[in-house]
Formats: sequence, structure tokens, C-alpha cells
Amino acid sequence: MDFPLSESDRIIAEQNSKRQDAQEAEARQREKDRPQAELRRAWDGVSLWIQFDGSVAHSDTMVETTPDAAIPAITTLHKALAACDLLDRLAELPVGVIGEEMQAWQVALDILRFAPDNPGMAEQLLGSIRRLPFAPTVRDWLCRGFRKVVETDPESGDWTWHPGGLFRNLAGLGPETPNTDDADSRPKPETEGGEPRVEPVSLACETARKLLVGWREIAAALDMRYGERKKIRSLNDRCEGPIKNQGPGTQPMVYAEDLIKWWNSMATRQQDLANQRDGAKLSAEAEHNYGRNEKLAPEIGGSVKKRRRDKRT
Repeated sequence: MDFPLSESDRIIAEQNSKRQDAQEAEARQREKDRPQAELRRAWDGVSLWIQFDGSVAHSDTMVETTPDAAIPAITTLHKALAACDLLDRLAELPVGVIGEEMQAWQVALDILRFAPDNPGMAEQLLGSIRRLPFAPTVRDWLCRGFRKVVETDPESGDWTWHPGGLFRNLAGLGPETPNTDDADSRPKPETEGGEPRVEPVSLACETARKLLVGWREIAAALDMRYGERKKIRSLNDRCEGPIKNQGPGTQPMVYAEDLIKWWNSMATRQQDLANQRDGAKLSAEAEHNYGRNEKLAPEIGGSVKKRRRDKRT
């Protein structure tokens, strides 16, 4: 026997219809957001492969490999930018970029531009920047600079390039403070009995330094993932880094400006070490004969003895 629909049945049917409508709307929104989601993953993919000194090594293993390993990630980034109609925003040099940063921008743009259609050229360029002085800036453009360019409204004027490879938001900071270093414009000290009066130092004028606590904050300050903390810790231990840890059960701490300064100087340190090794090798090769069986190497303060020949029997 069939019963007529009750009021409860009608309510449940109405709720099922609303649920279906919500699911369809969510699916449409996901499809709409898909290009942007793929673009975010593409940025992360490039950061995983290109290291701060321009070398290519996956951040999970830190085993250096050939530049061609990073080309698929860069190609994916290029295609994701094209899908979002954002490639045109990278065609023009941002305002304020000069000198070596402009050179790094050009090389990074060419690597990105060549990756899909001329991967051999992109691979050659990427391999050429390895451990060069401007390699960190090239990486900064590929992993962060280009991203900031395409994510910023070009009509807003809120962003400009800051020397050192980082973007700084200038909106809301107000006009620049005029230079008052001229001797005539400096305030004259008040005197007491002909002697300058010394004003007490006010601690309220000091600005607190930003302290980063924990690997999550440290990784974020370096524009890296939390999963890359082992790499940061290893570099800190091997390269006299500023990150301090008091032992098991404690969190690492470091001042933000000390961390950034150390990180940005990493490539220069590696180049200095390489130069020292090359110099020591050349010094050891500078030797001359001394006596019958020895050679002197004065640059390293030692001598080299000739090996005795085996007696013929």
C-alpha cells in the first residue's frame, strides 16, 4: 500500500537537491581554480630542484645532478603560466631592476622561455650559472621574483624591486623622510653652562629584532618548505650558520636578518672555498729540484722525494 509523501519526505528531498546543487557548484569552482592550483604546485616544483647556488639537486635527497633534471619542472611552470594568461606580465623588466639583478632577470627569463620548445638551450643556461656570483639572484627570480610579478596587480603600483633580490611592499609607508645629514639642518645641542647637555638614551626608540622560533618559521623566511628543514639544518652545521639550538626538546632560534644575510652569502662562501682549494693546488705544484732525489715546494713549506727505482736483477 502506497502512502502519500509526508512533510518530512518533502524536506529530505529538498535537502538532497540542495546538497547536489552545492556539490555541482563546488566542482565548477574547483575546475575554475584548477589552473591557479597547478600554477602554485609548479612554483613549488621549481624550488625543489634549483638550489641557492644555481646547482640542480632535489631538496629531498640533496644529491647534485645534471641540469636536465630540472627542465621538466620549469616547463610545467611555463605551461601553467600560459594557461593562466600570465606570461605577458614577465615580458617587461620591473621598475627599479638594474645592474647584476637585471642580468639575473634576463638569464632567468630565458631559462623559463626556452624550457618548453628548446630544452637544450634552457639546460645549457641553467648549467652555466652554477656557483656564479649571481646564481642566487637567478634562482630568486625563477622561484619568487616572477611569482611576485604575476601575482601583483600591475595597475596598483604597490610593489617595486628592492636591491638584494626581494620585493618590498611600499603601500602605506608614506613619503620618504628627507635627508637631514646637512650640517646646517642638524639640530644644535642644548648647552648647560657652555657644555653640551647629554640626553639619556631612550630604549623606547629601539626597534625589536624579529626572532624566528622553530623550523617552520625559519623555512618560511627562506621561502622554503617545512619539509626542507633537514637541508637548512645541514647547511647551518657545515657552513657556520647562525641558527642556534640548545639540544633535544628545544626549538631552533635565529634572528631573521642574521639568517637572511648568512643565506644570501652562501654562494660567495662556496666560491671562496673553491678558490682556496685551487690556490693550494697551484702552490703545491710550484716546486723545483733540490739535490739528487728531492724537490722543494716552498709555497707549502715542504719537499717531495723521488721514488727509488727498482734494482734490475
